[in-house]
Amino acid sequence: MRRSLLSAALAIAACGHAPTATRRHFAITPGTFAEANLTMRAGAIVTADFAASAPLRWNVHSHAGGETIIHAKGEGASGAIRFTAPKGGVFSYLWEAPKDARAPIDLDVTLRGDASVKSWHP
Repeated sequence: MRRSLLSAALAIAACGHAPTATRRHFAITPGTFAEANLTMRAGAIVTADFAASAPLRWNVHSHAGGETIIHAKGEGASGAIRFTAPKGGVFSYLWEAPKDARAPIDLDVTLRGDASVKSWHP
């Protein structure tokens, strides 16, 4: 079993797909949002762990043909959001602050497979 796990880890690293992590902090002002925009190939996995000072509405979305497609959504002051790309493209994690409160947020984003950070907002 140990040899299988080591072999798998080495195979992933050799392909250039070892997990990478990025940490960010945002001071989201009332009614605004923070967003991570990611370029992902089909099957790539991203996990975003977050902790905020107030409950935030969040979603994972993409855009196609002028429409916004919501892949997952929820609300909370903390959590772990895992998303697997159903196809290649740009996917975004968005956290929106309440209209009446500042909501500093700490994010830990882990990329697995062929995924990379395209941009951050703000």
